[in-house]
Amino acid sequence: MATEVKNSKPVNTRKVKQNIGDTTFAIALMIVFCLVVPYLYYANTIYEYGHAHKPPGYKYPEYKQLWMTVVGAISFGMMKEMLDCVSYPIFSRLVVNKGDDYAWERKVRKAQENFVGFFYFSISTFWGWSMMKDSLWIPSYLGGNNPQASIKGTFDPFFIETPPGIHCYILFTFGYHAQDLIRHLFFVEVDNDWREMLLHHISALALYPGFIFANVMGIGVVLAWLHDIADIFANITRLFNILDWQITGVVTFIVVMIVWAYTRLMILPTYIFYIVTEFRFPEPVAHFQNFVWIELVFLMTMQCLHILWFGMFIKMGYRLIMKGERRDLISTIDDKKKQ
Repeated sequence: MATEVKNSKPVNTRKVKQNIGDTTFAIALMIVFCLVVPYLYYANTIYEYGHAHKPPGYKYPEYKQLWMTVVGAISFGMMKEMLDCVSYPIFSRLVVNKGDDYAWERKVRKAQENFVGFFYFSISTFWGWSMMKDSLWIPSYLGGNNPQASIKGTFDPFFIETPPGIHCYILFTFGYHAQDLIRHLFFVEVDNDWREMLLHHISALALYPGFIFANVMGIGVVLAWLHDIADIFANITRLFNILDWQITGVVTFIVVMIVWAYTRLMILPTYIFYIVTEFRFPEPVAHFQNFVWIELVFLMTMQCLHILWFGMFIKMGYRLIMKGERRDLISTIDDKKKQ
């Protein structure tokens, strides 16, 4: 029978070794923060220019629409609380207690976290695809139906034609990432992936308002949606690993490696390459190009994290094949060995 636990935040009784060292983390954090202010400044400058020169009837994003982000954050926060409430009794029975009550409780909470992530990213991915599948934004190799769609279909600064409902989709899902950063800072225990996740959250939170209000919607929305796809399988794989469901865990691990490599190590770098070489603001606003260069720093930060995590995937796969060891090296929860 599972040990009863309190619903308070668990106290960390063991040292956590971070995946990113102190110096590397400090430098990365300093670079990110130094770029946030000029990035948002350029986004606001483009926003003002866009509103002053938009064609009659064009629906340029507006700051007042951020109410959808607030509603999204509250809605996704409530969704998480409800799913946690429903799933806790289930996972507290499915997760095996190996004699370490602290590790058992952490695993139950991690199982809840991954279940919520799987649920959210499945909804978000399908929602985004249903909005964009017939547009010029996602080509056939990403599930699009429009034969004319391509990467360059997203490269129209200022007054790009947006699929119906896309503003609602991206502003609501921005709310999820906003509440996720708040939870990460104040309500979750520090695991060994805490630092890279913080960099990831900050980069995402800077990118969203930037590309929305600078109206670089094509690139921003597609890349945000692209990231959600692999997270579906990453969350379900971690859940299966915590539950010790070996065969399903191995199958989904293989799937997540394939999807991760395709979406984040092939498609994303391709977008970055085309942004660097071909995306340009026209005269007389060519000076807005600085916005794009700063955006690329955030994208490259996330790209480096994707490579780091994929390297850990490879290491986990090697240990699984050579030693039969199933261990999440990115976010590790180990049971204490009995004396």
